[in-house]
Amino acid sequence: MTPKATARPGYDPADLLKLYIYGYLNRVRSSRRLEAETHRNIEVIWLLRHLKPDFKTIADFRRDNRTAFRQVFRELAQAKKLRLPSPPRAGQNPHKRSELIDGTASPLLERLP
Repeated sequence: MTPKATARPGYDPADLLKLYIYGYLNRVRSSRRLEAETHRNIEVIWLLRHLKPDFKTIADFRRDNRTAFRQVFRELAQAKKLRLPSPPRAGQNPHKRSELIDGTASPLLERLP
């Protein structure tokens, strides 16, 4: 389907994908809830540069790109698995910390390659 000459330009698919990834990471699955987040959540407002797609646009984007979403979320799940801290091994101090450049502590730094 091609838009009419008088129609508004469509949303950039990258913006709608960012909205879906935000929803995936924050456990917001509903298109109506994602639409509400674009109006009230400052993180989403910044992420989408003040764009406010309606729930139908969000749902249609999901429906039209179903197979691409599966691949993106599979890769995202793999990336999350790589970043999760593992439980302490036998003989390892679970309270050992590493310091960041600014002086704050993070136990995750020990596990980064």
